[in-house]
Amino acid sequence: MITSPFLLIYIGLSGILLVIFYLIYMVFLRKHKPSKRNRAIVLKTITGRLITLLFIVLLCIALIFIGAFLHGYNVFTTLQPVAEISVQPYNDNDQLAWITVEYIDHPGNKIKDNYLIRGDQWMVEGDILKWDNWLHLVGLKTQYRLTRIRGRYLRSEDEIEKKPSIYKLDEREDHPFWSFLYHYGTQIPFVHAVYGNAAYQTTDRHRVFLLKVSIHGFIIEEIT
Repeated sequence: MITSPFLLIYIGLSGILLVIFYLIYMVFLRKHKPSKRNRAIVLKTITGRLITLLFIVLLCIALIFIGAFLHGYNVFTTLQPVAEISVQPYNDNDQLAWITVEYIDHPGNKIKDNYLIRGDQWMVEGDILKWDNWLHLVGLKTQYRLTRIRGRYLRSEDEIEKKPSIYKLDEREDHPFWSFLYHYGTQIPFVHAVYGNAAYQTTDRHRVFLLKVSIHGFIIEEIT
């Protein structure tokens, strides 16, 4: 079973290299020269071998293209887990819910906290640094950080009139690195975009979500 597109690429490149080495051997290193009587037979044999080698080369090129396509597909569709978020309604009349967020911050610490959210929905906010597409193809991942979790109302009037609930997920909300990226990020070579991103879901019933990041931003998937 092929577990990585790179395996197809390696097989294809290895096959082409073997064909090249074989041709070098036949042309430059082989000492035997056929007599005039056997040249017709030898020519027929060489023609058959060249057709076989051409078929092998075409097969190897096809493997390389298939591997490259699968790798590109994986890069642009793979989602990186960011946080697990559990929702438990607390008081429907007051539109309250307990939100449990478990994630790993950028220093690498595992954090799990509870937040009392007011609103019809909970929303996670963060920063996104997207590289040029070709850099994603060679292995660079979208950079991100979670900044806040907050409540969100469906009606704009409620957003204005009712008490908000906003909690920070990063102690350094004005981190100089991200401040620099927001001002000058697009002037840096290979940086495609720097922007704020948010994703939200409802608080009406108990559910567990997985927050993921793609090359474009945050995505929420329900897991239970």
